[in-house]
Amino acid sequence: MFVPIAPDHLFVAVNSEETEIIVKRRVVKELVEGVNTLIVQHAVKYVYGTDNASVDFVDQHIGESWPKSLMQRLRDHPKRERRGQG
Repeated sequence: MFVPIAPDHLFVAVNSEETEIIVKRRVVKELVEGVNTLIVQHAVKYVYGTDNASVDFVDQHIGESWPKSLMQRLRDHPKRERRGQG
């Protein structure tokens, strides 16, 4: 489990030594940036910070991984003619 506790710090909990080794082999900066990106990508409406230092980052990534609603998918789907209409 990864929990951001600051823009450049994570709380990490693992359940095996194997996972601990994998996590420790990662470059800390890349790990923190990856977790922060993932969290912002899954945000839909709000991302909070103590200041505006990450506004550009949030604007770039917010909502990227959020699945489209049924209405959005229908809107974006290419229109086809209905069967029986000619």
